[in-house]
Amino acid sequence: MKNKGGFNCFVAVLIWLFISINLPAQPTLGLAEIINFSHEATRGGTQNWQVAQGPNGILYFANNAGLLTYNGRDWKLFALPNKTMVRSLSLSSNGRIYVGGQDEIGYFAPTNNGGLTYYSLLPVIPSQHHSFGDVWNIIHTGDYLFCRTSRSIFRISIKNQQMADVYIAPNGSRWAFMGMHGSRLIAQNGNENMVLFAQNKWQKMNLPALNNTVVTAAVDYGKDTTLIITMRNGLYLLSDMRAVPFPVKNEVKEAQIYSATATANGRFALGTVNGGIYFINKKGDVVSQYSTDNGLQNNNVRALLANDGYNLWAALDEGVALIQFNSPIQRITPTLKGRTATYASLVYNNRLLVGTSTGLYEAIIDSFKTPDFSQSQSLFTKVPHIDGQVWSLNLLHNKVLIGHHDGAFEYHSASARYITRLGGGYWLYRAARRQGSYIAGTYQGLQQLIATAKGFQSDSSFNNLLKETLRFVEIDEINNTIWASHPNRGVYMFTMSKDFQKVTSVSLLTDKHGLPSFKNNYVFRINQTIVICTEEGIYEYDTLNKVCRPSKMYQQLLGKISIKYLTQDSNNRMWFATDKTVGYFKDQKVHFIQEIEDLLVPGFEHIYPYNDQNIFIGSTNGILHINLEKYARQTSKLQVSFSKITAGSNNDSLLFDGFQAADSKGNISFAQPPQLSAKINSFRFEFTSNQYNPTAKVQYQYKLEGFDTEWSTWSEKKEKDYTNLPHGKYRFLLKGKDVANNESAIVAYSFDVPPHWHQTVWAKIFYAILAIGLAIALTKIHQYRIAKQKQKFEKEEAQLKYLHELELEHSEKEIIKLQKEQLEAEMQFKNKELAAATMHLYKRGKLLNKIKEDLLLATRALQDTGEKKDFIKLLKLIAEEEKRDGDWEQFAIHFDTVHNKFLQRIKKTYPTLTPTDLKMCAYMKMNLSTKEIAQLMNITIKGVEVSKYRLRKKLSLSQDNSLTAFINDFS
Repeated sequence: MKNKGGFNCFVAVLIWLFISINLPAQPTLGLAEIINFSHEATRGGTQNWQVAQGPNGILYFANNAGLLTYNGRDWKLFALPNKTMVRSLSLSSNGRIYVGGQDEIGYFAPTNNGGLTYYSLLPVIPSQHHSFGDVWNIIHTGDYLFCRTSRSIFRISIKNQQMADVYIAPNGSRWAFMGMHGSRLIAQNGNENMVLFAQNKWQKMNLPALNNTVVTAAVDYGKDTTLIITMRNGLYLLSDMRAVPFPVKNEVKEAQIYSATATANGRFALGTVNGGIYFINKKGDVVSQYSTDNGLQNNNVRALLANDGYNLWAALDEGVALIQFNSPIQRITPTLKGRTATYASLVYNNRLLVGTSTGLYEAIIDSFKTPDFSQSQSLFTKVPHIDGQVWSLNLLHNKVLIGHHDGAFEYHSASARYITRLGGGYWLYRAARRQGSYIAGTYQGLQQLIATAKGFQSDSSFNNLLKETLRFVEIDEINNTIWASHPNRGVYMFTMSKDFQKVTSVSLLTDKHGLPSFKNNYVFRINQTIVICTEEGIYEYDTLNKVCRPSKMYQQLLGKISIKYLTQDSNNRMWFATDKTVGYFKDQKVHFIQEIEDLLVPGFEHIYPYNDQNIFIGSTNGILHINLEKYARQTSKLQVSFSKITAGSNNDSLLFDGFQAADSKGNISFAQPPQLSAKINSFRFEFTSNQYNPTAKVQYQYKLEGFDTEWSTWSEKKEKDYTNLPHGKYRFLLKGKDVANNESAIVAYSFDVPPHWHQTVWAKIFYAILAIGLAIALTKIHQYRIAKQKQKFEKEEAQLKYLHELELEHSEKEIIKLQKEQLEAEMQFKNKELAAATMHLYKRGKLLNKIKEDLLLATRALQDTGEKKDFIKLLKLIAEEEKRDGDWEQFAIHFDTVHNKFLQRIKKTYPTLTPTDLKMCAYMKMNLSTKEIAQLMNITIKGVEVSKYRLRKKLSLSQDNSLTAFINDFS
């Protein structure tokens, strides 16, 4: 009986395993965000065969058109020389990217300017093996490179780039697989199945479990165990040279597993030919699946790469996909087909309820097994008896009331029960003071529901004084009021009766009562206080003064942010929604969930913070689920890098193209930038980060040392331009910051802007020499000018002196002339006086002569002797007077005074001259005529001529010489 019982248990276990394996996979509720890149977006070929990531974060894809790269900003394609597809690739620590194509093996290596250049390894392969077809995969282990083709495996020495061995598949078979089992290389061929590379040769592993299988991948499982993936025969665990089956769903096997990788959360991602991507745990359970049904653009997955613990890159038969499989933000979609906006969510009785535009959906959750509800393996089902727009889900006194476009509904036992349509559509519900009474905001004002033994009923006696749609309603029991808001009217305050059965008055609060505007006001109740969210921040009502005022506490935290939704969680966090994103604040600190920016339903924002592991947010496509604990623990190391650096006014000089070389230790550094022309002083820096998903919201900060004095403000902009930089040495610094405010390390790029020739040291030396020479020349010129000027001044001075002398001489001549003229005038005057005196003497002599003649005649006529005697006596007296020389002597003195002692000088020169001769000379000097001379000398005219003749002789003058001229010129 014991044996029979044991056998029955064994059969039961086998039956359970068979049933569980053949049941359809039940994925998790939460699905990661999928970002698809079509082959048009990547600018490559359609198919991608392998994917790898370098230490600088750049992704490399083996693509039909060549080597495809992505740095989070730009896709770049590098074709092989023979223009064939790239089937395989492997990265080395020194920056080389080894690639295998069709009849081509080689590597791309970074150039000095950050580009990639291809180097072929075909010359190291023996010529008889050149037609090897496709290189399906490349493994870099130790100092060797193993390249698998269908017929051969090439072992190439990396150090000297020489062929070490060629391993041909035995007995005409083909090499179907090559991978790693721990640190050892394994492969599969058609005849011997699995083989191990040891002692420079392939050794049979003797794994009968893998006979007649096609191995496609090998992934490290842990504890010296490898997970072997086959195309159609499922999974196996390889350990201690034994392979045992690993249970997995049949649907996974049937999808034909082509690729696999281990992920950071202890799971494995399996890429299939026709089923997309399956995530399984270490028990083989399917955790989630991504296919064309839920966002993956193609189901044929050629290769997978898990990086930084959160993202999975898929190389697809069409394009590339990024799955944020381990993100703390997951999307829960009640409907798998199409986009469905969600407006409400609620956890109730181990069920997750989600209200959408098409109805109400529910999924069973196990909070003990999976505290993070997004990881619950469950499926959504549509709740019956309720279709169309669901606005809210309200848990009141352990009852769920549903706000719906068609009226009020109650959720109960996986179904919905219609309550009433009084008031039209129902927005939400709030519990009133009286037990079992609930106030609802409807399309036509306020309504009241009453809970009875038969369920909820509308209270027709409730007086609804306002027929306005009221989407936001809160109850202030302390002040016996109900607050409600209309987006385009203002805020209503309903004063209630003491029993809360009647509305006694209604007040409308607008901008006239302190609100910034009568539009876009939303009423909420936080910590038993009514607050009003406005376009300019949060306001509170001053009951004493009956006006609305800005809340000091909230305005200090949030400022004037326009908030559309406000709620509070069990840990006293205040959650809020703006028109773009969601945030929360606690302990005077505000945090924004920037990853979900622009994903909310505008005007119908919804936040449901159930607990720290389950925050639900309504979006335009499903419910967004945030595990806040996981979100706060994100430790992804942020890296920033330069994707492109160009120079020149048209960015036509490429300085760096995004690929950095590494040294022997794998450290990445920039090559020395090329020598630039002095005309190039404009630069453009393009940069990116290793956070490739668009929701990462990485911000960047930069500074150009040598130009900027401070770091820039944080910005999501991924480029920076500098123009017209002055010459000098510069260093561009860059760092990034993720949404958790984790900053990256600083990366830097140094470059020089060379000076123009006229700005160089040599030019300055030349200018200095030129300046000195110019100064010397100017000094010389100045001295020359001074000398010339001095010479000119001296010449002018001499000329002035000469002119002065001329003037003096002229003045002297003028003076002499004047003096001469004066002398001549005086001489003429004196001559006139002499002439007058001479004429006087002449007239006296003539008069005396006349008197003498008359007296003589009279005497002769006298008879009287006495009288006659007297007359004779008188005649004697006159005669004596005529003979007297006193007058002449006086004349001679006066004449010599006038004529510069003429008589004395001529007498001295010619001593033989007699007084008569001297008189003749004097009278001739005075230009007297012969007649005048005769009268003065009392001689005849002939006597004058005789006297002149005698004088000529004494003067020794010839007949040719004029006596008058001689007398006048004698000096």
